[in-house]
Amino acid sequence: MYKVISIDEEKEFLPGYSPENADSFHSESAKIANKKFGQELKKIKNQKVILMCGGSASGKTEFIAKFCPTEGEEIDGLVFDSTLPSEKGAEIKIKNIKKSGNIPVIYFILPFSITRCFRAFHKRDRKIPESRFFETHSGARKVALWVAQNYPEVEILIFYNHLSEEISDKNFGDSDGFGFTRIFFDNRNKMTSFLKKE
Repeated sequence: MYKVISIDEEKEFLPGYSPENADSFHSESAKIANKKFGQELKKIKNQKVILMCGGSASGKTEFIAKFCPTEGEEIDGLVFDSTLPSEKGAEIKIKNIKKSGNIPVIYFILPFSITRCFRAFHKRDRKIPESRFFETHSGARKVALWVAQNYPEVEILIFYNHLSEEISDKNFGDSDGFGFTRIFFDNRNKMTSFLKKE
């Protein structure tokens, strides 16, 4: 099983929180989640620690629900569910993961259709400004590229979030037609080129 720490879930326990004012609680919930993350790191050793990366409404939480089971007795690793918005934040987390004797891995969730993703963003109960949508999507990509260039030893897995008809070589399993397909690269240079040009 995976222990999941989510900045968005922490908001729900804060006094006065409602989905309509979610953005006002982000800083406080992020501090709580970061503190919990540090505490949980100390409890495990030689485990995979997944840092989710991707813009708002890109499908990160759905990916976790599908591929990172949270039920069971043995802990297989830790998942930090956030957009991974800054290089500094990524650097601190990677260093802390390594210091704790665990293995950092980046899972970057990329919407195959940014238009569909934007529509999903507007349908969510949790409201944040439109500007934050674009900031998180561009920021997550920049961070993934930065990690790829500065931490060659850190594995980065990139997945398209797509509808079944949007992509031909797919691996989708949900009856609603949504799925995730990993994008494979022959080497790190090709991955960085992909992250630069898209």
